[in-house]
Amino acid sequence: MTDSGFNVDGVEKLRLLSEREWSKVYLARAQGQIRVLKLERPNQGVEISAVLARYDQLRELSRGPGLFPILGHGVVGERWVWQLMPVGDNLPERGTEEGIANYEPMTLRSRTRTMGPAGARQVAVWGQRLCSGLGLLHRSGLIHRDMKPANVIFLEGDPRLGDYGLVGEPGTAFDFSGTEGFLPLEGTNETGTDLYALGRTLYEAWTGRDRLEFPSLPKELLGSPEWGRHGMGLNEVILKSNSVQKGRRFGSAEEFGSALLEVEVGKKRVSRRGWLKVGAVAGVGAVAGFGILRSRGAGPVGLLR
Repeated sequence: MTDSGFNVDGVEKLRLLSEREWSKVYLARAQGQIRVLKLERPNQGVEISAVLARYDQLRELSRGPGLFPILGHGVVGERWVWQLMPVGDNLPERGTEEGIANYEPMTLRSRTRTMGPAGARQVAVWGQRLCSGLGLLHRSGLIHRDMKPANVIFLEGDPRLGDYGLVGEPGTAFDFSGTEGFLPLEGTNETGTDLYALGRTLYEAWTGRDRLEFPSLPKELLGSPEWGRHGMGLNEVILKSNSVQKGRRFGSAEEFGSALLEVEVGKKRVSRRGWLKVGAVAGVGAVAGFGILRSRGAGPVGLLR
């Protein structure tokens, strides 16, 4: 299932994993190791030298926590930029024909679909790792612009943010690049755009619901054993990250990560019964199993179904 075009020296393409108009992703073998090879074709108006310089920077940054490593990169064919990366988790019988034929990377999206939503504490731990990755990008003058569960790939159990095709600099004209539902309504190309998208990403991982259903919460979460210790806090953090008022959101990946650390360690909060009383006092009662909870000045905490 290989093709003869766009061959990279020393890299054997084994199987096409995905293909779009301007990109192709292959399972490959390089120096005896199973790898992932990605080919991308930049827009005509973009200088190849600028793209390579950006990947020089990203390759160095990707050695840090929370980012998917780039092992090598270059140009092949006519304006095709290649990246060589490790293979993510979920490769059964590594290196065998069966493994090669069946491999699909374990992303946060696929993990949620196959294994169900994760607990609040686990999501808080994953979120901290992704905040570390975003922090590395932001401090280096870059924004990812496409944070979402499908672009979070597990590597030895560790979530890493990958797919650097839309990485750019803050402040550029907003062009609606990215994915619907992960972009803030005001439409910006700033570091806050990544943090907003991270909030929606964690929402999907925790609730199992689509980001367009935000801020609805499954009733089961309120009744879960970890609601009072971890769930309530995660709910507040996600709501803050996606506040309608831009000024009330997290100002940095570090601030977001610190809030998630508090969720992980289980900062003491009111009980579920006390939380429901808060909603009742605020004049928001449950009607036929359907209601909205509010916290002090924070707006809706979640629409329960």
